Amino acid sequence: RPFRAEDMADLAAEHLRSVPPDLKEFVPHLPGNAIQLVRRMIAKDPSRRPQSPAELIAELMRIEIETFSFG
Repeated sequence: RPFRAEDMADLAAEHLRSVPPDLKEFVPHLPGNAIQLVRRMIAKDPSRRPQSPAELIAELMRIEIETFSFG
């Protein structure tokens, strides 16, 4: 759980104002470009998030190529 609170109102407030912990703490082997995409996906500002499923898929494909291409 990235946020902890006494009640639902405090939990909602944490989501609005706090920065989530670094994903590397939970998944140390995750590539940096994947972590950057997750950060974009959960950005507080909706304009920073992928704007469509097609954009998200393109980003995932780019990460796959960058991460697993040999040559």
